[in-house]
Amino acid sequence: EYQHATRLEPGNRQYAQQMALVNSIIDLDPFLPRIKAAERLRKSRGLLNRVISNLDACAQETDTAPVPDIADAKKLAASSSPDPDQLSDNLQNAAQQLWKNKQAYCGGKAGPDPVLDTVFARMMP
Repeated sequence: EYQHATRLEPGNRQYAQQMALVNSIIDLDPFLPRIKAAERLRKSRGLLNRVISNLDACAQETDTAPVPDIADAKKLAASSSPDPDQLSDNLQNAAQQLWKNKQAYCGGKAGPDPVLDTVFARMMP
């Protein structure tokens, strides 16, 4: 719908912003139906990298020491495995755990990220 609305009103910033938000969510959501293992792995890696980026940014604002969990997550995000499904699960679990604990890492500086909030709302029970 946003794509159609954007074509009808190309100058409407609200439509363009909503379209960008939807596209970002689709780009990171590893639970979209009928995606292949390689695509799920790409999305899972992108999800973890976005969480890491978000937490790194707020950690710099709060001037806190590097968190070992984030360093481990960076290693995991850069890793490879002969089993892409297992690696996807590991990437998703790390991303969920870090995001769940974002207040502990960043305190009050942990701002919202509508893309991550939406993806994790679909993933977390």
